[in-house]
Amino acid sequence: MRVKADVHISPEEVTRIIETRYGLKVHSLTKVRAVYKAKTSHGVYGFKNAEELPDLPFIISCLNCIRKNGFRRMPSFLPSLEGDWLVDDHGETYFMEEWHDLTEVPPDSYPYWKKIAGTLAEFHEASRGIPHGDHNEREYLGRRHQYLRKMLEKLRNWRQSCRDHRQAALLDFALTRAKLAYHLIQDVPERVMPEHAVWCHGGLQHRNIMIDRKRQIWLIDFETLTYMERVADLAQFVQYHGYAYNWPPSAIWRFLSAYEKRASKPLDPDEWKMFFSYLLFPKRLGSRFQRYYGKRSPDQKDWEKCTNTVAKEFLKETFLQQIRPMLERRGF
Repeated sequence: MRVKADVHISPEEVTRIIETRYGLKVHSLTKVRAVYKAKTSHGVYGFKNAEELPDLPFIISCLNCIRKNGFRRMPSFLPSLEGDWLVDDHGETYFMEEWHDLTEVPPDSYPYWKKIAGTLAEFHEASRGIPHGDHNEREYLGRRHQYLRKMLEKLRNWRQSCRDHRQAALLDFALTRAKLAYHLIQDVPERVMPEHAVWCHGGLQHRNIMIDRKRQIWLIDFETLTYMERVADLAQFVQYHGYAYNWPPSAIWRFLSAYEKRASKPLDPDEWKMFFSYLLFPKRLGSRFQRYYGKRSPDQKDWEKCTNTVAKEFLKETFLQQIRPMLERRGF
């Protein structure tokens, strides 16, 4: 799930909103990746669009609880003069959050993996027990089995009607992965154990993982915050960062071991199965197929994204073969 916070109004309009709705004097504005960095009379803040975040107040309430539980290496948010987290102006909605003097973890992030693992464990521990609400759109806990069953049904239907050999090869690959991912968790209860459930960051690419001057790891951009199995975050991190190093088994294992050392409980066998299920068939893979084969008139761009995603997944095959002995030692 990718959420855009792009601001399209002029600097003059941004200044007007900040000064009238937040009561801050704006000293300077800088456009950084489609959002504004605002230096004001009371600190530096990011000014972002919230059109895709109508539940931002709920996200902030979760993050405030996480902060109270001891995890503080994340930005806080600024309420308006009226005490609102969201500000409406001419049909658009905006919000402001702290802008810290931090550096992005580089795409070649391996030197920071152990620190990131420890930070993730701390974040997950601080998020335990925070209410997630009934029928909350951010709750994905216990949906993995159902998701894979639906994807298998769609992939089989698309494969049955496919007449193009190139498309058939892609569908065969996706079907094989989806079958393996589902087979791995067939004996894992669909009702997730409470100790497995946390608030996950949900967007652990390098741009959302920062380093401060003390070399501590921070997490930012919680627009993708999701309540689900903690291993979903671990699998997503490995998915994003393992590709750059051609999926090194020993390095990935060290990352997971570093996480377990900081967590209150190590991963149990069901969690390990769920973790590798997420790696075998990540949601991005399913989304790419859905966007191409699920359309009546797919375009060339969707096809290219689908083939590129499969090409990247092929690079993971050696890693998946190499981890089998590790899985066997853990009783799988």
